[in-house]
Amino acid sequence: MLRDGPQHALNLAAKNAFWKMGRQDVAKYAKLMNITVSPGTTLFGALMEAVEGILKCSHERAVAIVSQRMAASQRDELFAENFLQMDEAIELIDKNDREVVAQEQKKAEDAKEEAMLFRKEFELARQRVGQPKKRQKADNRPPLPHTTDQATARVWVPPTCHIWLSNVKPEWWGHCHPYVRVRSKYNTPEEEGPAVARTIKLLWEQYLEREGKAVEDCPYDIF
Repeated sequence: MLRDGPQHALNLAAKNAFWKMGRQDVAKYAKLMNITVSPGTTLFGALMEAVEGILKCSHERAVAIVSQRMAASQRDELFAENFLQMDEAIELIDKNDREVVAQEQKKAEDAKEEAMLFRKEFELARQRVGQPKKRQKADNRPPLPHTTDQATARVWVPPTCHIWLSNVKPEWWGHCHPYVRVRSKYNTPEEEGPAVARTIKLLWEQYLEREGKAVEDCPYDIF
């Protein structure tokens, strides 16, 4: 990474939205390129300033690059949410261990709040830079079919994404790497078709976000 000097390493870091670095590390490395991150700015703000400054790119391009952090932020938020729901299990452990868990739960609460803030700021920035393509009066994009057939459903999911029917519960699952898996439950046979459609829509939302595209870029009329 350092074969071309520190500038090469920082360019690589910026192109990858500084991987999972926190705000302080992002500001520290940006300073090596004489870029000062605004005091008091959030992680999202620090990433935007650092990426734009190091790569000398447009605001729109910076938003697309920073979108790489959304998957990790989503995982952090989900983990924190699950960890904070351990109240019943805590009652079964030693008092000293409870104090340790309480400290970790506080960290999880902070991580959850930061992840939620990051998601809100990113969504707002994406809305501001988004320039939807003008639709023609006659939109010839096909709607999703009403199907409960797994082979048919797979045809409608985005590239590199997957959809499947649970063998255990009445649920349809989907996965778009690197995001967390999505699922849609149903209770009656009549509800299964809409559950398939919801899962496909969730996969397209994740795919378009990952690729930095607008909903108008979806080839199907599902939004």
